[in-house]
Amino acid sequence: MLAGDTDPWRSVGHAKWFDPLAALEDTKGIAFREAVETLETQWAKQVRATAAAKARWLSRVTHLKEAALPLKPEYAHEVLGNVLDDIRIQYAAAHTLNVWIRGVLAYTGLTAFEEDKSKDSKDSKDSKDGRLYYTIQDVGEGSECLELTVYTSHRKTPLHRIKPVGPEAAFSENRLVYLTVENALRYNSVVSVDKRTGKGERVLYESKDPRSQLEIIAGKDAVFVRESNVLEKRIGYVTESSVRWITPFKEMTLIPLTKTAFIENRHLVSAGKRTPLPHGEFCEEAVVHDDSASDDSASDDSAYVDSAYVVTVKDACSSLFRYDFLHHSFTPVLQCKTPSQIKLSSYTGTALLMRPDKPTEIINLRQGSPLLTFPEPVVLPFFKHGFATSADGTRIPYTIVSRVSHPKKVLVEAYGAYGISSTRGYPVKWLAQVEAGYAVAVVFARGGRENGDAWWSAASTAPRKHKTFEDVYAGIVAVQRRLGLLPRRCAFYGRSAGGWVAARVAQHRPPLCAAVFAEVPYVDVLRTTSNPRLPLTQMEYDEFGDPRRPADYAALLLLSPVDTVPLAFPDAPVVLARTALHDMEVSPYEAVKWITKLQAYGWKAWLGVDKNGGHFAGKKQQLVQAAENAAFLDKALSYGSSGTRKAVRHSSKGRTFNSTRRLKH
Repeated sequence: MLAGDTDPWRSVGHAKWFDPLAALEDTKGIAFREAVETLETQWAKQVRATAAAKARWLSRVTHLKEAALPLKPEYAHEVLGNVLDDIRIQYAAAHTLNVWIRGVLAYTGLTAFEEDKSKDSKDSKDSKDGRLYYTIQDVGEGSECLELTVYTSHRKTPLHRIKPVGPEAAFSENRLVYLTVENALRYNSVVSVDKRTGKGERVLYESKDPRSQLEIIAGKDAVFVRESNVLEKRIGYVTESSVRWITPFKEMTLIPLTKTAFIENRHLVSAGKRTPLPHGEFCEEAVVHDDSASDDSASDDSAYVDSAYVVTVKDACSSLFRYDFLHHSFTPVLQCKTPSQIKLSSYTGTALLMRPDKPTEIINLRQGSPLLTFPEPVVLPFFKHGFATSADGTRIPYTIVSRVSHPKKVLVEAYGAYGISSTRGYPVKWLAQVEAGYAVAVVFARGGRENGDAWWSAASTAPRKHKTFEDVYAGIVAVQRRLGLLPRRCAFYGRSAGGWVAARVAQHRPPLCAAVFAEVPYVDVLRTTSNPRLPLTQMEYDEFGDPRRPADYAALLLLSPVDTVPLAFPDAPVVLARTALHDMEVSPYEAVKWITKLQAYGWKAWLGVDKNGGHFAGKKQQLVQAAENAAFLDKALSYGSSGTRKAVRHSSKGRTFNSTRRLKH
């Protein structure tokens, strides 16, 4: 369990403050254990009170999730035909992989998987040992202690294991390149070993800056390394003894393609020539794919690479283009006019097309035509895409889906951090609610990257973070207005950094919804950002704020949920939070402190504690929790009259407010 600092006094030089709940940061201490026991007892009563509803929801949740993403090889997202005797890879819940080898489900819950494509592996393809592949998986009960294991295709016994490692690795000729770990979650060094023995360790690069994070990206002609500190990045490639940097640090997104080509936020750079991305869009993902060469060819020069496929985004709408390296030109393959996401395959010439109102499709990169459509257990004929107007006038995209044209309840979701987009795909997580007549809405707030780097940076760091919350407030009101629903028929959901958003929504006055669900929420923001010993704090100074800066401290003091809990006000939403004792990304004490303080201030607030999970729960536990959550939220949205009210705007003392007026059916 991740512990904080139990000293109730915290000083950042220019400011000092007192936290009466600091003792709860000792996750092995008596105060924390007693608080958890009390909160567990309270939540158990809520679960028992909705036991019958939970059973119904569990049946519905289980059936629909299994129907939408069948655990069958024919519904794998990627197929490596005739390589290692057929491998199929399926993207599963909680960012994990399921892998079938020769028709047998070999692995579930993997963090990463890759087969050896290097030149010297071709001769071993038909040997008695076969070709190599590696797996990376969490062996720390959800605490993200990752282990890398190397296998051969013809033997079940591993060749060697390495732990702890980072979430990516890559084969490079006769070497295996991976990341080392510092302070649980910082990936600080690039290391290579002999791929068959795991011996002969070489440190290729070590980052000394505690604010930086390293990534490994397996490319066509090299293994690439990206070093990042929020928006500031640089990229390079692995040599036998070091990392050779292609770019200096730049304050923009960078995606490597070849040793002489990469993509910036709005341009593709190849052999020194900068080509703007089409239609003023922003890069989201890219992969080199040589249409004219065989899979076994490789080149050190982008002039010998036929093409790259580039995914762009604007207003949360994705498009796919083919870039011709010879003519420095883009050709459209697939363009979407409504919010969508395109995920390129790491292994094959395919991509995933995800849209809110339709199940995922696997498409052919060259033609943009569908090869496979996943099941559609709930048809969503009601789909709306619109824009809310935030406090500063910025247009904020949102989507609404439902199986009925006049839903009686709505669940709104948002994230808005790290340059990570909110979900733009078929709402598998919420299918049970949708089948029950809910609408599901997603607000694409700033802090994500639905409009490139500027969209991200506009709400990064503490003095600008309020824009994420204002975007979400406006989005919730716009969704309610479009559906003609009361706030009492609305629930809000936020996860991890989105839990900060959920907490701000809960504590907003006037109330925006009747229930707030915050999963593994980041809510003790001022204490966390002022404790540099925690795993992510220093790497996130430029994402969430550094209270050693007076401006950041002043902003965080106004925005940190634990530090701004008000007395419960009329119509305050009920609050449900969930945490896990092995979570290394957001310590469980954050949610414990928040819910404890909410209750002390008169709020109806509950906390579910997963004693075995980490930042993501296991599959079985996910289903049980989903049923409990659904029963609780549905009950919260069922109180009161069945009237609706229409959102209107009024002004007072120079300020504009959103309010409502009641309508009769």
